[in-house]
Amino acid sequence: MTDVASTSENSLSEGSEKPTVSKTVVDPNPNWLSEYWFEIALGLAGAFVLVLGLGGVLLGAHLGPAEGRALIGDFVGGMTTPILTALTFIGVLFGIALQRRELIETRNELELTRQETANSANALKDQAAAIRVQNFERTLFESLSFLNSISEGLRISQGARARTLEGRECFANLYSRL
Repeated sequence: MTDVASTSENSLSEGSEKPTVSKTVVDPNPNWLSEYWFEIALGLAGAFVLVLGLGGVLLGAHLGPAEGRALIGDFVGGMTTPILTALTFIGVLFGIALQRRELIETRNELELTRQETANSANALKDQAAAIRVQNFERTLFESLSFLNSISEGLRISQGARARTLEGRECFANLYSRL
């Protein structure tokens, strides 16, 4: 870790003569090679081609114009072809590695999706059971309410001078007659 201290003229407080110092801690990225591999490879390849080109020009300066250019082409072509082939092969390997990593991440996401789907199915089963209980209770209480309204509407008169039985009193009278 490196500490960077900075001061500014605007950071002086009124009445104080010392500037305020702010420290910023820079955390270097430990994976910088994996992030900048392409730029590094491109820079190295460019430097190599530049060195080969300068070497070919210097080699061609000592030879005649036609022979020098032919030798430069042979030299540069012979040196860059294996390097470009190796870089292509490394690129293919890197592409395979990226696809492998993406496939692993996709499998992990698929497993999480399966778990969430199973949890949703369980929740739906619980909800369906609760709805069945609620429907049963509603039907039961509607039946009880209907029975209560029927029993309140019952009237039995026992004669001209006898009193008239109403509601639940009718059930006791009917039971005693059986």
